[in-house]
Amino acid sequence: ASGCSEFNDVLGAGTYLKSRPDVDGSRIGLWGGSYGGYLTAMGLARASDLFRCGVDLHGVHDWNNDLKVFKPDYNPLEKPKEAQLAFSSSPMAYVDSWKSPVLLIHGDDDHAVLFTETVMLAKALR
Repeated sequence: ASGCSEFNDVLGAGTYLKSRPDVDGSRIGLWGGSYGGYLTAMGLARASDLFRCGVDLHGVHDWNNDLKVFKPDYNPLEKPKEAQLAFSSSPMAYVDSWKSPVLLIHGDDDHAVLFTETVMLAKALR
């Protein structure tokens, strides 16, 4: 099982847009910052056939890393079941199916989302 049920809302919105006669369904993109960057990355990673490009502003890409910002004592090794759910709810779990181009933007003094999240994703996408 994986989390990120709100991804279904993003997918539903994209599917709806594609069905409209006044929308070019081959040019639907995503953008967002922080949690919106996370959902942008999830959309591009899990539905590159629908979302053709995106702008990911300081998004979370692996919950196992970023959970430590809010819960410093979080240790994924101590809770492997939860760690697996956190990873499967993350864009990094779907990098192999990510085909859409993305612009990654992240300030290096972000206090909510670790800068390394974007560095790690860029490396994986390369």
